[in-house]
Order: sequence, then structure tokens, then C-alpha cells
Amino acid sequence: MTLASRCTHGHVSFHAGPPNSGKTHHALTRLLEVGEGVYAAPLRMLAEEAYRRLSQVAGAHRVGLLTGEQRINADAPLLACTAELAPDQGTVLVIDEAHHAADPDRGSAYTRLLLATTYTEAHLIGGTELLPIIRSLIPHAQIHTYERMGRLELVGYRTLEQLPDRTILVTFSRATVLQLAAELQQLRPGRVSALYGALPIGARRDQIARFELGRADVLVATSVIAHGVNLTAQEICFAQTSRYDGRRTRPLEPWEAAQIAGRAGRGAQTGRISVLHQHPDFRPHLRVAHSALQATVLVDPATGTYGYRRIERLQAAMPRPADLAQISLAQLQARLERWQRPRRAPPRDCRVVHGGSPSQLSALQVLARAGHAQLPGPIAWALSHAPLDPQAPDGRAQLLELAELAADPAADAPDFGSDRARQRNMRRRDLDLAGLEEIARLDQLSAWARTVLGGPPLAHEDLAPLVVARLRHEINARAASAHPPARGEPRVRPKVNRASGWR
Repeated sequence: MTLASRCTHGHVSFHAGPPNSGKTHHALTRLLEVGEGVYAAPLRMLAEEAYRRLSQVAGAHRVGLLTGEQRINADAPLLACTAELAPDQGTVLVIDEAHHAADPDRGSAYTRLLLATTYTEAHLIGGTELLPIIRSLIPHAQIHTYERMGRLELVGYRTLEQLPDRTILVTFSRATVLQLAAELQQLRPGRVSALYGALPIGARRDQIARFELGRADVLVATSVIAHGVNLTAQEICFAQTSRYDGRRTRPLEPWEAAQIAGRAGRGAQTGRISVLHQHPDFRPHLRVAHSALQATVLVDPATGTYGYRRIERLQAAMPRPADLAQISLAQLQARLERWQRPRRAPPRDCRVVHGGSPSQLSALQVLARAGHAQLPGPIAWALSHAPLDPQAPDGRAQLLELAELAADPAADAPDFGSDRARQRNMRRRDLDLAGLEEIARLDQLSAWARTVLGGPPLAHEDLAPLVVARLRHEINARAASAHPPARGEPRVRPKVNRASGWR
């Protein structure tokens, strides 16, 4: 059976275009017109944003939200969810950020939605880099291409003092976000927001709202802004143009730079791109920022369409719980390992399990070594998706505790966050910023366990206000202890070799 023949959607539309081109709006408009269907996204924040947008038009009683941590009105006719939890069939399916189908960790869930679910119509949203694989696997798909509504321009170098209002300053770690936020706090007291992945979802919303409502002039953020989060920024300034990808530190690929830079200038506004200049700790390269301006890879010769890369292979599809009913953890692990070995073609007997990320394999190995080899396949597969690091000591211990819970339905579901606070002999509100972020992550893990494995929801105090207060304190303390930025020094622009291009 070919992959193409497995696409059982009645009508498929691919909405292809860059950020700020209106492609998501058109797909959601169609979902609302039909009044029944699913919106699937890679991030909980995107699912929640779609939930709010759909509720405003259709009414909250007709819209549900389903993520690893939240379940609201899950039987509603309109459902916003993360990709892994999207139903197998329905009327209309909207798949946002569909390029995640090529991602080593998240791709299998997207491939399942593309090729192993059944909807009356499906709308895929992504960049033009997906055109080759869409034409190959879903030849009957109708292609809609979109142009960016406002242009992007490269304005060159900015010092911290020169950053205009409505700027997002981009870096790639929690430590550098806090460092730059503290330095900007000296220049713009009380007018700086910070955004990074370790912040709990409520704190992220608070920081985004401060920027959107004009209570912050500059938002210092990691690449979390690249994944479809709608922000009304006028300028994106790169403090770094290299990032650690889990194996090595490397320059941003043009498509990565474009995903970030595309957040500048919403609607018909011109978006500006710049790089940070004259900072002792940051040396971004203007040529990387420049690569975001123009797509140079011919992705569809038939139509002369260009993109920032070509995606010609998807991660293998993720199994459904019903596929795993008759196999054990040991069989599941063996099939995943066999599937991931380099081959010209997948083995014929791998129809049941069609992929798995390195983190999933690591989780299954931990379970098998701890004596859970006979754990039922559906439970093992669910545990392999738990939001934890199975290679870290704490993550392994938490995974094994979840396995014990799954084997004994009468056991109480864990409350990892409260347990950690008790280990430290501290109340939640007495923890510092890093401690609160850890407790929030553990609360998320506990909520996931109760959603997936069963158990009543936790009734914890919302940590977001505490985290926001600690974040503000952390930035102020760092700003107070740092030397004030030098002023009045001559600004010498680095020379650009026009013959060889950007520095």
C-alpha cells in the first residue's frame, strides 16, 4: 500500500505561504462556515489561541479544547487541539504548521493526520517548502498560494539603545533572555517583557499581553515566537544568529531565520529586520538575517514557486491505540527500532507501528529495563509521549512512577509538583524563579498523567502570577547589579565588503 493511497480525506486543500499571508485565516474561515471539525496545532498556545478565536465567532458552547493538560468541552462540534490528540475522523480537519511533519520528534503525529485519518475535507497550512511532498503523496490536493501582505526590509544594525518600540529581540536561551531583559530594563524601566520555553503557559500569556497592549516596548524572546504566535511587532532584532540544535551550535538555516523574521509587521505593515550591534557578548551575522528576506530554493518547477527549503520526506506515521491492542512494550520497542534502521524501504510487517522519535525509544528502553516489558502496547505508547526527559535521573524516576500508576488503576495519580516542594521543605510561593518554573513543569506532567491515565484534576493555585512576579524581580535584580550600559561612546559600524556580500 502506497502512502498516497492511504490519504482518505475527501477533499484536500494546501494553503501555502509565508508568515503574515492570511493562510490560517482562510482555513479557519472554512472551518467556521461548515461549523463542525478540528483544528490541530503543534503547540498548546496555538491550540488555545484558535480556541479563543473560534469561540468568539461560534460561541464558547460550540467549541472545545483538547491538549495534554486541558480538556474543555471535548465533545463540542468544533475542537481545537494539539496534533497528537486530534481524532481519527470527522468533517473538516485544519492542520496548522504542517511542516512539522518533517520534524524528528513531532513529525509522526502530523503524518498520521495527513495520511491515516478520514475527514470529509482537510486543509493543510504551511510554507511552500511542503509543495513537493504534497504533490507526491496527495496528488489530488488543491493548492492555494498566498503572498505576504506587507513587505520585509533589512534595516541593518541596532544597539540596545537604538531599538525602537514594538521590537522583539530574539535570542536562544533562558539565560540570554534574562541577561538582555535586565540590560534593557536599565534603559526602559518597567517597559520590557520576556518570553522563553520554561515559563508556564499562563506566564507566557501575561508577557505576550503586556507587549500586545503596549505596556512593554520591547519583548526579549526565544524562538517560541516562530511557531505561529501572533504578535504585532514592527521589528525583529536578532541578538544571536546561531543556536544549539541538540547536537551542535550552528548558524540558523534560512527557513529558520524566515520563520522568526516573518513575525515582524503584521497585516499590510512593513516589517523590519535588524541585528544587535556593539554588544560584548553577542555577535550576530547580518548575512543570516538577510537570508530571511528572499526565498531562493525552487520548490515547484511547474509553477516556478520558490521556498526556503524543500521537504521531500516526512517522518513515518504514528500508530493509533487500536493498532497496538495486541502487542506488548517489548514488541513495540522492537518494531520501532527496526523501523528506524536505515533501509531502502520499510519492512512489510511494520504496518502496525510506523515510527517513533529518539525520545520515545529512550522512554521505552527505560521501561523495559525496569521490568515493564509486558506492559500493554497502548499504555507503553502513551507513556513514551509523557512530557519529561527519560534520560535525566528525575525523568526516569517520574516515568517509572507513571508506569506503576498505569499498572494499578486503584493507585492515586501523582502530584509531582507538590512532592518536589515538600522535598525542599518550602511552600510554592517561597520558591525563586527557577524553582517555580520547575514546579510548574511538574504540575504540567501531573495534569498530563491525569488526563491520559485517569484521575481527578488537581486543584493547585495558579502559579502564573507568582512566576510573573518572580520574573519581574529577577530582571530588576539583575539590572540593579549590572553596570549601566555605556553612553556617548562613538558608534563605529563594522565594514561591509560589498564585493563578497553581507558580513
